[in-house]
Amino acid sequence: MDPYDRFNNQLSEDEYRRRQAAKAKRRKKRRMQRIALLAAFAVAALLLVLGIVAIFRAIFGGDKNSKSQSVSSSSAPASISVAQPTSGPGISWPVAPDPSLWSLILVNGQRPLPEGYDYETAVITNVGHKVDVRIADQLKNMVAACNAVEGNSLSVISGARSAATQNEKYQYLVEYFKGQGQDDAAAQAMAWQIDPPAGYSEHETGLAVDFVTGTVNEPAQAFAETPEFAWLVEHAHEYGFILRYPSEKEHITGILVQPYHFRYVGVEEATAIKEAGICLEEYLAALPEADSAPDSQPAGSTPPASDPGADAA
Repeated sequence: MDPYDRFNNQLSEDEYRRRQAAKAKRRKKRRMQRIALLAAFAVAALLLVLGIVAIFRAIFGGDKNSKSQSVSSSSAPASISVAQPTSGPGISWPVAPDPSLWSLILVNGQRPLPEGYDYETAVITNVGHKVDVRIADQLKNMVAACNAVEGNSLSVISGARSAATQNEKYQYLVEYFKGQGQDDAAAQAMAWQIDPPAGYSEHETGLAVDFVTGTVNEPAQAFAETPEFAWLVEHAHEYGFILRYPSEKEHITGILVQPYHFRYVGVEEATAIKEAGICLEEYLAALPEADSAPDSQPAGSTPPASDPGADAA
């Protein structure tokens, strides 16, 4: 073979091996890139899941095994998120037709707790919270009857509150919503729809209670899915209690739906309210003796500029 041809053949073989090595290197590089991409995707997916879990826990209210906070303050933000306050047409809400009917006292955004309102409290043995002594037996019997059903574990997480305690819960919500980016006015209005400031909460009457199942401080709306809630809806009126803030009544009550919040009004009144599918404001407005004071601001409107309960804290 001509030496020149031998040189060209050798050059081709070297070039072939070089090109093959380059191809192998490129394949290895692409394989490593795919592995890195899959790893990055897996890490991103894991971080997304962890982020969702963290947000869920932050919104729905902390340790589910703790009963140190009321459901209405620790988990209620989940029920409102950062929506704008509800509002409705101007309606004059009535007061109880007879001042002696303590069980029908109306407390909402337009009707603050009467000045000097007082009552005797009692601690319910099977409940562990204070309420107005006049409803103690009814509440005790209702909880016992509910828990007599196999599998039920109803308990009270909040009953009668002082003005200071009520303001603490209100301020907690205000700070929560401010932390979500709301300004002071919006945060106050949104907190008002869950736990109003002192002077405007039913808990200060001693006639309202918040329920949970067992020791679990579940998210507010989750209580609506429990058998305990179903039992209360069916039987609470037999003991004089009503679901105080039902769905589709927010524009009247001024408070967002709270399936855990029940209020004592008396057996006859509770039965009438349940059968009619109305809220307390509507029931009082329908009474012929109802005394309506002129007021154009609905209960669900933005609260007064000054905090009516600030001095009570």
